[in-house]
Amino acid sequence: MEKSDESISLKFRRDLKFRDLVSIGVGAMTGATIYVMAGQATALAGTGVLLALVFNYIITMLTGMTYAELSTIYPEAGGGYLFVEESLPKPFGFMGGWMSWFSHSIADAFYTVVFATGLLWLFQEYGIVIPINYVIFEKLMILLILIVIILINYWGTATTGKSQTLITNIQVALLIVFIVAGTVAIIRHPNVPSNLLPFNTTPMGILLAMGLLFVAFEGYEIIAQGAEEIENPEKNIPKAIFVSVAIITILYVALFFVMLGGAGTAWVGSHGENAMVDYGKIIMGSYGPALVILAMLIGSGATLNATVYSAIRVSFAMGRNGSLPKIFSRMHKKHRTPHIATLVTGVIIGGMALFLPLDTIVAAASIMFLLLFTLVNIAVIVHRYKHPNAKRAYSIPLFPLIPILAIITKLLVAFALWIFSPESWYIALLWIEAGLLIYYFWAGKKEIERPSPIVEKEEVKIEKKKINMLVPLSEEFPSSVKIASMIAKSMDSNIFIFSTIEVPMTVSPQSITYNESTDRIKMMERMEKVAKKYGKQVLTIITVSHDTVNSIIDEVKERKINLLFMTWRQKKGKRLIFGSTLEKIYRNPPCDIIIFRDHIPEKINEISLVISKRKSSDFSFLIATYLAKEFNCKLKILEFTYNGQISVKAENYIKKAKEKEIDVDVVSFPNDMIMGRILELSKSAEFLIMAPPSEYMDGRIPISADPKIIGRMKGPILVVRKVLSEEDLSEISMLIHG
Repeated sequence: MEKSDESISLKFRRDLKFRDLVSIGVGAMTGATIYVMAGQATALAGTGVLLALVFNYIITMLTGMTYAELSTIYPEAGGGYLFVEESLPKPFGFMGGWMSWFSHSIADAFYTVVFATGLLWLFQEYGIVIPINYVIFEKLMILLILIVIILINYWGTATTGKSQTLITNIQVALLIVFIVAGTVAIIRHPNVPSNLLPFNTTPMGILLAMGLLFVAFEGYEIIAQGAEEIENPEKNIPKAIFVSVAIITILYVALFFVMLGGAGTAWVGSHGENAMVDYGKIIMGSYGPALVILAMLIGSGATLNATVYSAIRVSFAMGRNGSLPKIFSRMHKKHRTPHIATLVTGVIIGGMALFLPLDTIVAAASIMFLLLFTLVNIAVIVHRYKHPNAKRAYSIPLFPLIPILAIITKLLVAFALWIFSPESWYIALLWIEAGLLIYYFWAGKKEIERPSPIVEKEEVKIEKKKINMLVPLSEEFPSSVKIASMIAKSMDSNIFIFSTIEVPMTVSPQSITYNESTDRIKMMERMEKVAKKYGKQVLTIITVSHDTVNSIIDEVKERKINLLFMTWRQKKGKRLIFGSTLEKIYRNPPCDIIIFRDHIPEKINEISLVISKRKSSDFSFLIATYLAKEFNCKLKILEFTYNGQISVKAENYIKKAKEKEIDVDVVSFPNDMIMGRILELSKSAEFLIMAPPSEYMDGRIPISADPKIIGRMKGPILVVRKVLSEEDLSEISMLIHG
C-alpha cells in the first residue's frame, strides 16, 4: 500500500512508567499462589520453606538478569517468546511462543480456580447458605468468572494504569496488615524458637516447595512482555524487574515467618489450603478470614485479567506471523480485539480450570514457566556469541556463569516437581508434543509472513509560536478543522491535528500495521487538506495507544499546547452528556479548551456571543471576533444583568468590535432564568459562542454540571473555557481593554 503523506507523523505511545512497571510486577506476583499454597509448601519443607522462598528469589534473579539484558536489546512486545524467536533456530522460536501461550493459560486456570475457591470460603466462613452442592457451586463460579474475564477482553475493556496501581496497593496493604497482626501476636506470645525449631527439612522438601511456589515469582515476564509500551525501557525494565521481585520476596518471607513463628510448622502444614485463612482468624478474630479472602479475591482477579492479556497477546502474535493459523490474528470489526485468539484461549483456560485438581494446575504452571525460562537463558547465551557487539543497556555480570546457573537450577526444580505431581509433567509434555507436531507438519513448512508494521517517522519541523493548538479527532469532522484553522490563523498559532488509534490491552500498539491504519491515515490526510484550505500549515499526528485520554494529555505536555480544540458529536438518542474521552478531559483540562458541537454552514450571517462575568468571558469574546472577521458576519452580544441595562463590559466589547470593523449589536436580558434563556437562544442562533454554563450562575452550579446542560442545547455551539494562569488572563485583558 502507498504510505502516508510525509507531513503525517506516526508514533506509538509509551504509556508505562517505572512506578507502573513495579506495580504490574508486584501485582502479578501477589496474585493467588501464596494464599492457597502456603500450607502445602510448609508441609513439604517445614521451616525450610523460608529457605525455599530465598532460593526462589535467587533463581528468579538469575533469569531476571537475562530478561533485563534481552529487554534492552529488544524493547518490543513479546517477552520470552520474542527473545527465543530472535536468538534460537526456528523450531525453538515456535516452541517458545507455544510454551509461553500455555504457561500463561495454565496460570490463568490456577487464578480462576483460586478466585472461585475464595468465594466459596467466604460463604462458608460467614454462614451464607449455598443451596447446591459445593463442588457444583465452585464449577459454576469458575465458569462465571471465566466468562466475565473473556467478555472483558472480547469487548476490549481494560483497567488503566492508575487502577492497576490502586489494586496493587490494596493487595500489598492487606498483606502488610496480616504481617503486622502476626508480628503483634508473636510479641504477645513469644514462642518463635520453639515453633521454628528443630530445622527438620530435606533438600528435596525445599526443592518441592520451591516448585510449588515458583509461579508466584514469574511476574517479571509480564513486565518484559510490554517492553514497547514502556517509557525509557532500557533503563526502567531492569530496575522494575529487580525492585518488584525484591519487594515480593520481602513480603513473602515476612508473611511465612509470622505464620511459622506464631503457629509452628506442624500447624501451618496440617491446615493445607486453609492455612492463611485459619491463621488470620487466630490473629485478627472474625475479621481475619475476611481480610485474607478479600486479598485473595482482589489479587487473583487482577492477576487473572493481566495474565489473560499476556496469553491472548502471544497467540495473537503467533497468528499474525503465521506460526498459528491466521484466524488467530483476526480483529473484531467493532471492538478491535483479537476475538478468535481470546475465545480459544478462554476454552483452554476453562478446560484446565474445570477438570484438573488445584495442585496439578499450579505444578504444571510452574513446570511450563521453568521450561520457558530455561529456553530464554539458552537464548541469551546464543545471542551473546552471535551478536557480541549488540547494544546492551544492561549486561549480565559473570557471563556465561549466571545464565548457566539459571538453566541448571530451573531444570532441577522442574524435575523435582515430578515427585510432587507426575500428572503435571504429563500435561506439560503433552502440550510440548502437540506443539512439535504442529510445527513439523504445518507451521515449520510455511514461510512466515510478517505484515508491514507502522514505522515511527521523524516529524516535520515547524516554526515555534507563542500559542499551540491541538485538535484531537476520532473521526472525520471538517467543520471542526475549519473553525480551528480560522482561529489558529487569527491568533497566529501553530495547529496540530491529532488522532489516536486506540487498541485493547490484548494487542500491542506496535503490532498495528499500515493495512489496519489505512482508513485513519486517509481521514487525517483529508483533514489536513481542509486546514490548508483555510490558510494554515499543520502538523498531523497519529498515535497508536491503549488510552486516548492519556494520549491527548501527554501530547499537550510534550508540545506545550495551550489551547485544546475538541469536537463533540452528539450521539443518536437522548444522551445529554459528552462522550467519555471529552468528558474526562473537560473535568480537569490540561490547558484552555474550546468545545465545538455540530456542523456549520459555509456562510454565516450572525454569530451570537453570550458573555459571562467570569474568567472565560474575555477569551470567548476574542474567539468570537476572530470568527466574525473570518466569516465576515455580524456579531450579536448577549448578556444578563440585574437591571436589564447594558454593562460597562459589554460597552467595551462593542467598542473593540467596531475598532476591528465588525458589525456589532448587543441585547441585554434580566438576570433570571439564565439557563432557560440560553437554551432558547441555542435553538434560534446560527452559531452560538459561550463560556461554560457554570460561569453564568455565579457558582450556583458546579463545573461537573456543564456537560449535561450543554447536551440539552441545539445547533452549532462553541464553548470556550479559560483555565490557565492569571498572567494569561491579564494578557487577554490587555488585548481587549488596552
